[in-house]
Amino acid sequence: MDILRHMIWSFSWIIVVALLYAIPGGDLPVVDVWDLLSFDKIAHFGVFALLSLFISIGLKRQMSFPTLRRRALRTAALFSLVYGGVLEALQGVLFQDRYSDWFDFAANTLGVLLGLVIFRLLYGKEAI
Repeated sequence: MDILRHMIWSFSWIIVVALLYAIPGGDLPVVDVWDLLSFDKIAHFGVFALLSLFISIGLKRQMSFPTLRRRALRTAALFSLVYGGVLEALQGVLFQDRYSDWFDFAANTLGVLLGLVIFRLLYGKEAI
């Protein structure tokens, strides 16, 4: 199926994101809660920008599922936001020395939006 070929970067990045969330908190630098422009927030922003971009590109390039191809942006946004929300919620429950943070989810959301904007810039009118 050609969807697998076009989505390999997306699937790979989904795994990388999950692994990044699973890093024990003790292995991460301490971040002040009020420091909204910290490395942590920038990392969330960048990781989710790439995630939504990879998913959008993969869905747009595949030919197996025309509906997913037509709705690449919507599907990428929905998946990326839900995935980020679920990981953020699980982070406070499953992963050692980690906690859920609304500011991280906000950074994820802004990153998703940036990824969609980049996709739109790359694909122009074809993006929609």
